[in-house]
Amino acid sequence: MQELATLILKVAPHDCSDLVLGESGTGQELRARSIQENPKRAKGPFMPLNCGAMPDTHVKVDVRVIAATKRDFKSMIAEGIFRQDLVQHG
Repeated sequence: MQELATLILKVAPHDCSDLVLGESGTGQELRARSIQENPKRAKGPFMPLNCGAMPDTHVKVDVRVIAATKRDFKSMIAEGIFRQDLVQHG
C-alpha cells in the first residue's frame, strides 16, 4: 500500500494521461480519484465514464484521462499482443 501511495503522489501533479491496472473490484476508481485530487485538478469534477458506450462527439475539452483496466499487460507483452513501450513504469 505504501508503494502504491508513493506512486500516486509521484504521478498526480503531472498533466498527463494515466492507466490504472488491476482486477475488477481492486479499487481502480479509488486510485483514479486519488490521482485527480492533486492541487491542479482537485477543483474540477471527477467523472467516471464507460468509454465504450460513448458516442464520437469530437468535443474540445481540457481533461486528464485516467484509464483503468483489468487486463494483465505483463502477460500480454510476453505473448507479443501488447507493446511494452506503451506501458510506463513509475
